Amino acid sequence: MESGARLFAQHGYGSVSIRDICAHADTSVGMVHHCFASKQGLLAAIVASFSSGVFAVPIVLLNKQASSITDLVSRLELLFETTLDAFIEHRWSTR
Repeated sequence: MESGARLFAQHGYGSVSIRDICAHADTSVGMVHHCFASKQGLLAAIVASFSSGVFAVPIVLLNKQASSITDLVSRLELLFETTLDAFIEHRWSTR
């Protein structure tokens, strides 16, 4: 998944083949097809992984009604902090 994400980020989804991803990941085409069924399946897994990691905490924070302005400010600070941390954790280098 990391190789796919990196190559998609560098070259765009349409310009990257399963063979490119496998060469980068040092794995076989069969392994990618076994795990993800297709390039579209790989992309879906990458997006799902990213989405669940980045948006899990913010969704919980936003689903609860704030009891005061202080509570709202605290939640917004936590929202920004956790979202930034998740983006950094799930960032794939484009180098």
